[in-house]
Amino acid sequence: MTLNKNSNFSEPKWKTATFLPDSLKKKFKSDVLDNSRNWDTFFQEVVATKVEVNGHSLFIVDTSINQSSQNPLCGVKGCLISGFLNDKGDWKKVFSGYFLPFVEPGKPHLELQNSFDDLPCIKISQYFVVNNHLQKTDFYCFDNQEQLYFRR
Repeated sequence: MTLNKNSNFSEPKWKTATFLPDSLKKKFKSDVLDNSRNWDTFFQEVVATKVEVNGHSLFIVDTSINQSSQNPLCGVKGCLISGFLNDKGDWKKVFSGYFLPFVEPGKPHLELQNSFDDLPCIKISQYFVVNNHLQKTDFYCFDNQEQLYFRR
C-alpha cells in the first residue's frame, strides 16, 4: 500500500504474514513470542501489511484474525497489533498495543492516513460499551523525534 499526501483514512490490504522478511519474523519472535510452543505456523495464522511512505516501509502485524483460545496474543484486553520499521538493517518496534478486534459490521478495525510526518497515522476502532457508547476510536501518529507512535 502506498499513501500520498491527499490520502484519506483507508483500510490497508491485509495478507497472511508469511510474506514478512525473515529478519522481521525473527525480531517479532524474540520480542513477542516465547519458547513455550512451536511457532512454525504462527505467521500463517496472522495477517500483516506493508505500507510504503516517503521511502520508509512500515510493517504492521495484526494477530486478531486468529481469535482462537490457542492464540496467546489475544486475551481480555484484546489482540496484539505491532508496527515495525527497518532502521539501517535493524528492526525497530514503533507501535504496539492490545486492541479488541470487534467492530461494527462493515467498518474496518484498522485504517491508515498519510500525515505531515513521514509515516501514516493509524486509526483503530474497537466495538464495546463505554458510557453507553458502542464504538471507541483511537488515533496514533508517528513522532519523528521519538521514533514511536503516540495516541493523539
